[in-house]
Amino acid sequence: MAMRYPILQIAILTTLIVVILFTMFSRYYEEEQFHSLLTRNCYFTRGSPVISSASRDGVFYRAADIAERNEDWGKKVCSLQQLDDLDDFYEYIYTSRVPCDWKMMLGGRLYHKTSKIDGDKWVCLDKQFNISPRRCLIFSFGIGADWSFEDEAEGKLGCKVFAFDPTIKEDTHNRTENIRFFNLGISDFNKTGPNFKVKTNRYCNILNGLGHLNSIIDILKIDVEGSELRFFRDVLEETPNLLKMLNS
Repeated sequence: MAMRYPILQIAILTTLIVVILFTMFSRYYEEEQFHSLLTRNCYFTRGSPVISSASRDGVFYRAADIAERNEDWGKKVCSLQQLDDLDDFYEYIYTSRVPCDWKMMLGGRLYHKTSKIDGDKWVCLDKQFNISPRRCLIFSFGIGADWSFEDEAEGKLGCKVFAFDPTIKEDTHNRTENIRFFNLGISDFNKTGPNFKVKTNRYCNILNGLGHLNSIIDILKIDVEGSELRFFRDVLEETPNLLKMLNS
């Protein structure tokens, strides 16, 4: 009996060390992937000014640099401001870069019986984005157990919603008249063969398969636990022309 407790303590300590090392490795891997993405060349329209590396918004476009849909979306090298780690990235995406006067919250629910709202998404309905109720189109990647965003997008705006998630063990089906669910995820390569249990595909392939390669996507929601980087890599490096079809 006396020997059990030291052995148990050693086992617990070993488990904690493995968990800590795995967490550190996962974060290091994500930061390396992110750093690799940011240090490559990016694409933007011909005629758009090169973004100064001294600009705080140098990683992506500032409001003044967002291209119009009628511009020529050719390939051109532009400078990128280096972000040191994922914390800088999260700070960037959580900071509003484009002014918005009319915001609407879609989705969200109380987090574990607290007063905190989790899963809410804010949408800008300013006139410049031309999001028309009952005529809007949404692609939503990442559902989990929370359909509140998709349900309210249909209920409040009357949008047609294509929802994707390969991890919730649901077959492709029509959730409602305007919400279509697909047992599929988004990535930077096609992994839809019969041998793959978790199926993913590229953004361009998904749009093309649904007949929306040339459609205006009013709202694109991607909440896929870190795989957003694969989407950014694929679109920025391979299919930057698709960005002109995004409203928000």
